[in-house]
Amino acid sequence: MRESTVEDYQQRLLRVLLHIQNHLDASLALDELADVAHFSPFHFHRIFRGMIGESVKEHVRRLRLERAAHRLRFTGQPVTEIALDAGYQQHEAFTRAFRAMFEQSPTEFRKTHRAVAYGPRRPACIIRPKVSLTASALRKGTKRRSRFGWKCSLRCVSPFCGTSAHMNR
Repeated sequence: MRESTVEDYQQRLLRVLLHIQNHLDASLALDELADVAHFSPFHFHRIFRGMIGESVKEHVRRLRLERAAHRLRFTGQPVTEIALDAGYQQHEAFTRAFRAMFEQSPTEFRKTHRAVAYGPRRPACIIRPKVSLTASALRKGTKRRSRFGWKCSLRCVSPFCGTSAHMNR
């Protein structure tokens, strides 16, 4: 594809992406979005999927679920109301889609990601093992796990943690 064609397609898709974000509550038909991009529906769907990496329906669903997650975190709206605002007719369908995307139910997400009046809750430390070969194992040239050839220590990988009390236990 020529460079001028790619730039033209990018500008057209940018108009569509802005239209989707501005009309996220409305029903977004493929024909309507293709008209915004000045493409035929078939060609628009192919170009959208190729350049954005997901279909139009997947993109709209993802944006609606991300907005729902934001509302769960920062508002006190009931989950059922948020589900209806996200375009789901039933609370159960919303819960299934939300769990598929965030690997938590909406209620669990609200409990673990709830923001309080003075700012977001500080996450707990994330401890992961750090395994490395000891100097004696390197000298022996061994690459297998042995009781004496590996050194294991714990380290915090949380970007919010500033403490070193739990490091290298």
